[in-house]
Amino acid sequence: MFQKKSVFFTSLLIVFSGGVYTAKCQDVMLQGFHLGRHWDGSVFNNTATHAVPCPLDPNSTIPTDTWHYDRIAKQANQIAASGFTSIWMPPMSKGNLGFSGTPEKPRYLVGGIYDAGYGIYDDYDLGDKLQNGNYQTRYGSRTQLTRCIAMLRANGINVYEDLILNHRSITPNAKPAAPDYLWYSYKNAYDSVGGGRFPKYTPDFHNPNQYPGAPGGKNDPNTPNLVYPDGSPTGADDGTFGPDFAHITGQRDVHGINGVYCAEQLNRWGDWLLRATGIQGYRIDAAGGISWDWLKEFVNYGDMKGKFWFAELLTAKYGPVHFKQWMNNSMEQTGSNFTTFDFALQGTLRALCRTNRFWMGSLQTKHLSWGTTNEINPAAGSVDPGPWGIYRSSMVTAPQQSVTVLNEANTESSASPLLPHESLIGYAYLLSIGYGTPIVSYKDWGTDADCYGSTMIDGNTLNYHLNKLIWCHKFLCTGDLMNEYNSSNGHVYTFQKNGTNPTMVFLNSDQNYPVTANAPTSIPDGTVLVDYTDHNITATVSGGRLRVTVPANKNGRGYLIMAAPGITGTFTPVAQQVTQEWEANKDLSIPPASHVQQQVCRIWVDKGQTISLSLLDYATTSWTGKTNLHVEINKTSLDNATHIKVASRTFNSNQKGQTLTTTAQHGTGYYSIWVKGNNLPDSTGNWWFRLQNTYTASKTATESFNDTIPTLVNARKAFVPDTVETNAGKLEIYPNPVRGILNAEYLLVNPADVRVRILDMTGRVLHTQSEGKRVAGRSKLAVNTTGWVNGVYILQVLTDDKTLAAKKLVIVD
Repeated sequence: MFQKKSVFFTSLLIVFSGGVYTAKCQDVMLQGFHLGRHWDGSVFNNTATHAVPCPLDPNSTIPTDTWHYDRIAKQANQIAASGFTSIWMPPMSKGNLGFSGTPEKPRYLVGGIYDAGYGIYDDYDLGDKLQNGNYQTRYGSRTQLTRCIAMLRANGINVYEDLILNHRSITPNAKPAAPDYLWYSYKNAYDSVGGGRFPKYTPDFHNPNQYPGAPGGKNDPNTPNLVYPDGSPTGADDGTFGPDFAHITGQRDVHGINGVYCAEQLNRWGDWLLRATGIQGYRIDAAGGISWDWLKEFVNYGDMKGKFWFAELLTAKYGPVHFKQWMNNSMEQTGSNFTTFDFALQGTLRALCRTNRFWMGSLQTKHLSWGTTNEINPAAGSVDPGPWGIYRSSMVTAPQQSVTVLNEANTESSASPLLPHESLIGYAYLLSIGYGTPIVSYKDWGTDADCYGSTMIDGNTLNYHLNKLIWCHKFLCTGDLMNEYNSSNGHVYTFQKNGTNPTMVFLNSDQNYPVTANAPTSIPDGTVLVDYTDHNITATVSGGRLRVTVPANKNGRGYLIMAAPGITGTFTPVAQQVTQEWEANKDLSIPPASHVQQQVCRIWVDKGQTISLSLLDYATTSWTGKTNLHVEINKTSLDNATHIKVASRTFNSNQKGQTLTTTAQHGTGYYSIWVKGNNLPDSTGNWWFRLQNTYTASKTATESFNDTIPTLVNARKAFVPDTVETNAGKLEIYPNPVRGILNAEYLLVNPADVRVRILDMTGRVLHTQSEGKRVAGRSKLAVNTTGWVNGVYILQVLTDDKTLAAKKLVIVD
């Protein structure tokens, strides 16, 4: 959520334990969206919606016909080539309201497309329900979302989502009533209001009419009732977005849920969301308003367990005592994988970016670690910085558990965001210090008209300078930190990175004048170093020092990164498959199976790549031997209008978890999955199923790429049963027409379990029989068809439940 922050960072006593996630020191994360007002070079735009442009929002910063998920997907290869290893995506569930105006006087915009995701409404609507005015979220549809994630993974990028666990958005004119006091209800798979998953009731929230933060009490010893140990309110006022969940003291043992209803439902939702999207981790919004007693359960539940996650803890909002308590309680938990934004360091860097002749001694690790421990340069120790003691850094104390930030969602939406000509020196520090996981803002990096990346600074674009710093982060600024130095006038801070390519970094806060620094170094005397950030400066180590004149900090360019000449390097990300699940159930967006064939999903697959479909689980109550689910993979056009069958199979009651595997033989693009129930016991039952696809998307976008299909509701095609001949040369039927006994012979290349099916021309299965395990070579089978109705049928021979061959036959008297 968006709140003002203080740079105050209280003393921490951090206990490290086994199972803690170790961030790779050269990772770089892109915040893959932006918030707040747009600066056009002279004034802020106070009329546009505070979010990325949206095709359906006429109030967007710039008009666009491209949904944001498609924009990021098309840029995935460029993102990876720039050196980003991960991306922080916005909340993916549909929201309720957005903003325009100023932070001091916001104007509320009610509707799903206006919400940047933080006013979350329906947890299970990822852009595929007609709610809050439209199908899509502000960023696009569920299909566009899963395609975007798949293409990011194809470019080797880890994807993290912003999870909203603290609150839910207010429903306009909602009037809860007895006996349940139902407050939030959602559409189901049949577009009917009231049947959606995870309805919410007033007892699920803490004092819903006042909207304070996380509840506490006797059941939660780490979070006293109503106030934290320093006397501050639990989470303060979150009325902007809605009431806060009562994770500990909410209603219990109701609606079929054991324990606290909202807490268990949030656990299930998080597990569903990660499996549905195939992401690698998550950010937890407004974490300070959530009791650690519950959150430690959440991060170890289902698919959340073992994932990388990082928390938003706003020190001004929750107070220093609570911040210390929260950090200690979380970091000391075994296997917690706890990581947090270094908001305290962020305040220091924002002051650096904006203050002429900022005292650079505050960046020395001995000062940033005062009162704790200096983990990144232990030799420097920890020293009281005196009047500069407001500055601290969790990165210095817990480098493996810190995400470092300069510009991000909170500051972008503040009353005084950093402007493009101010930020580079802050980024230079984050990307050269080499600890924590640094974040770069999409608003700063992106080059579209709603971003600042095309802003010219010192002869090149802001995007160019950021890419150069990311390159230095990866190929120069590695290894241990040593030889920190502060110039005599206090305006220059230098340090050495002692990795494969020993490097010297210089930062000058004087916005008017260059400053000469004579920095200590262990790089051998006589070594020539050159600047890798386009300042055309060369210097030679002499007497254990490197003497250079650091440029003035004009437009944020007061920095040097110096190493031996001739160093090269390119980013070579490794393509990754993605695994995503689609659950069909009457209380979700995808209807359960029925006698009508339905399109379940569309996936974007690169040409020639493998598609592995698994039907993980499905309802089989009262099924007979003739009941099954027919699953097809089709090559589907971009407009979802034409479909070419690629592969199919049926799943009976004993085949849960089995797979259908094929290749994207019709080129790069959408491949759709279709499901139809055959001989279901009844046509109205909740024949739910969980379907999983594992595949590799393309790294780059095709020329025709923008997706304009909002929903799968109207996606239909004529059902073509498995009644066409397949590999007919491997199967002989004699005699044909058949009279009484059907005899057939088939060819096996490898040993296999063989099963035989006979279908009528509507696809209805009339007969099945097992032939058992057969060896390679030619085998025979026989079926008694005496008494069968004259007509045309199809004989299928299946090996290991995959169709080997199918051939038509005629039965006559």
